[in-house]
Amino acid sequence: MTKGCLVQVPEIFLRKPLVITLHRGDVYMLPPRGFQRAIVRYFLKRAAFLIAVSGDLENKLTGELGMPPKKIAVIDVGCDLSSFTPYLPSAKSTAKAKLKLPAEKLVVLFVGSIRYRKGLDILLQALSGMNTLSRLQLIVIGEGQEEEKLKSEYAHLNAHVTWTGAKPNHELPQWYAAADAFVLPSRSEGTPTVILEAMGSGTPVVATRVGGIPELINDGINGLLFGSENIEQLQECLMHLFDPALRERIAKQALSDVYEHSLERQIEKTVAIYRSVISKNGVKK
Repeated sequence: MTKGCLVQVPEIFLRKPLVITLHRGDVYMLPPRGFQRAIVRYFLKRAAFLIAVSGDLENKLTGELGMPPKKIAVIDVGCDLSSFTPYLPSAKSTAKAKLKLPAEKLVVLFVGSIRYRKGLDILLQALSGMNTLSRLQLIVIGEGQEEEKLKSEYAHLNAHVTWTGAKPNHELPQWYAAADAFVLPSRSEGTPTVILEAMGSGTPVVATRVGGIPELINDGINGLLFGSENIEQLQECLMHLFDPALRERIAKQALSDVYEHSLERQIEKTVAIYRSVISKNGVKK
């Protein structure tokens, strides 16, 4: 049962309107039938308003759970951009020098848990087949259940892959700033904050066309998209990013677009919904 549905129990007795915010797991993990699905659907129908963190999730709510579109708004989780300093591609050398990264190589960054869903194996496989591998350096920040397996399976890439392990959040901005590209090859996603962090750092994003990612990335405009598990398309995206002019253009557009997904904007949207619900339901302040 979703957390939003659990907190609706007191709502039944207090007679107060309830707004429920739904994340990916709240809907995608529901069984296709049975009591749990029925009870969640019942409580969602009773809510005054629903907030979905992605349009993909909104489609699930309307198409599979029968929720009326008029009581749903899409507001992503947002990102606190104040921690991230934009380094456009033309200024990456300064950030690279601070981390002792090779200035002459295209530094590609992956940040996330190392598990099947995140698709790091797809990125490693793509690199293995590239004839420009000597001009690339992949930085992997994270840890997880597939880490040792992938290190062993792709040991031939050791000279081109740096495994840093997990990093505390306050250290991540310097890695985003130094990277020439950020790659998220996930097999499934919601609305990943890591993409917003990369965009806010002036780092071009390459990501799969799954979940809520296409709502953040406009292919060829503020980032590059490829099909899930499509190795050839991922390789093509990486090859395109050897062009510094393309990286600069994408990064500038991403910096312009990302502020619509800032934490401040999402708070404004959320507060507006709560005020609307209070007004429509005659709740006394």
